[in-house]
Amino acid sequence: MRPLEITEADPTTAECRMLLAAHDYFVSTRRSSADCSPMSAAELKASGAKLFIARHLGQPVGCGALIGDGDECEVSRVYTVEAARHQRVAYRLIQEIERVARESNAKVLKLEAGRWQTEALEFFERAGFEQAPPFGRFHDASEKTLAASMFYEKRL
Repeated sequence: MRPLEITEADPTTAECRMLLAAHDYFVSTRRSSADCSPMSAAELKASGAKLFIARHLGQPVGCGALIGDGDECEVSRVYTVEAARHQRVAYRLIQEIERVARESNAKVLKLEAGRWQTEALEFFERAGFEQAPPFGRFHDASEKTLAASMFYEKRL
């Protein structure tokens, strides 16, 4: 799949909301909504998160977010539309997220993914993420959420 363009975008645009809704639907087919509550487009924007959109021939095919700007940042909302899967879209998104995180002097990236999202878990491990304890907003998560989640980190 060439060419692939990755740019930062306002999470509240229609294009971004469409990708985030597709992400939410995809995740909901694999885990209970009670197990997961990803940040909404408005919450992403209000938090100052950076949302990256991957486009192929101008069409949105994936997204991923970088939340935070300190030593530890969170990777979230990584998603690729079905037609573009297995074409390195998510890998390129992670590369861009890592590049931006390094430029802001982040030392570690953290993420949470559903225990039953085996393809995502395998992808993150191939991308160099290692299992880690819960972090940040997950310290106060319910036992049910913690049981349904896997936590990862990657030192930069």
